Amino acid sequence: MATMKIEKYGIKITTGGNILPVLKATLPLLKAFESLRGMMGGAYYYYELPKNPVNDWLVKEHTARFKEPPDFFTCGGFTAAMATLRAFEKAQSTDTEKLITTMEGLEFMTPKGRMYFRNIDHQAMQSMYIFRLEARPNREWAVPVLVREISPEEGMPPVLVKR
Repeated sequence: MATMKIEKYGIKITTGGNILPVLKATLPLLKAFESLRGMMGGAYYYYELPKNPVNDWLVKEHTARFKEPPDFFTCGGFTAAMATLRAFEKAQSTDTEKLITTMEGLEFMTPKGRMYFRNIDHQAMQSMYIFRLEARPNREWAVPVLVREISPEEGMPPVLVKR
């Protein structure tokens, strides 16, 4: 698509795939095509974007155990486990109705920072990231560099169905 010069039609190539295999495949393209350099995208998680102690711990432990940094699947699973643990701790029960009530509004720290469950629809509210891809000499993959963090409140989806 880059060789077709689609930008003349107002089309910009962007990415949302920020797992290491995709970033590794993207690096040669960034190096080969001038039009792809600085490509912008949106991310749920890339291990270098959040700056907080929970993410620092996850990156350190995952890298030590698996010899590579965590991806967004790891972050998502870790966050789900954290939510479950926090709910059990706060509810002091495994009763379904107590857990539902407990999780409404539950707030806790994740690798991405503060997360909470919106009361009205149980949507997990969390930060998202806008990034620009860079090729770096010491990396074998394209590196998402933070342009801007979107807060949970700013990225809040509308409530379309009310109880």
